[in-house]
Amino acid sequence: MSGKKWILLVAGSKDWQNYKHQANVCLHYQLIKRHGIPDEQIVVMMYDDIADNENNSVSKGKIVSIIDGLDMYSGVPKDYTGKDVTPENFLSALRGEKSKNRKVIESGPNDNIYVYMTGLGTEVGFQFPDKSVLYPDALIDAIKDMHAVKKFSKMVIYMDSDYSGLMFEGLPKDVNGKMLNKNHN
Repeated sequence: MSGKKWILLVAGSKDWQNYKHQANVCLHYQLIKRHGIPDEQIVVMMYDDIADNENNSVSKGKIVSIIDGLDMYSGVPKDYTGKDVTPENFLSALRGEKSKNRKVIESGPNDNIYVYMTGLGTEVGFQFPDKSVLYPDALIDAIKDMHAVKKFSKMVIYMDSDYSGLMFEGLPKDVNGKMLNKNHN
């Protein structure tokens, strides 16, 4: 039985010097949209301080691709921005816990989930814009809890940050008879 595809895109940084993280989230969104996944199944978390940043004088109001100069920012939903881009809101969105009428992953047992996280990693976890940290045990607990209540068939987490391998220490090696892979940076 075929299910839905759910997407959670997270830029864990803010400020102009971290332009690439929000640009990567916007690029991922554009690629995913081209594959026909509706906005109702995509959750975007990004601080949203790049397009209109004072340093963005060349392409004001845009986030452009360095490859072809196209605007990647246009049309990207901003489900969680500014101070709402936190580890707590990330975990709630992933788990499908609705609060404050925010968009969340409303997945079921036949659904697949793709999570893309880009930002700054530390020796203790994945950092969010307010310098709060998503700790590995919190992420692993969320995955285990979601598996226990059949919130997905398959889940892929692509984490683009320093120390990303640390985030998957303690991940169960076997879920539903399928081997889970982990990559250490």
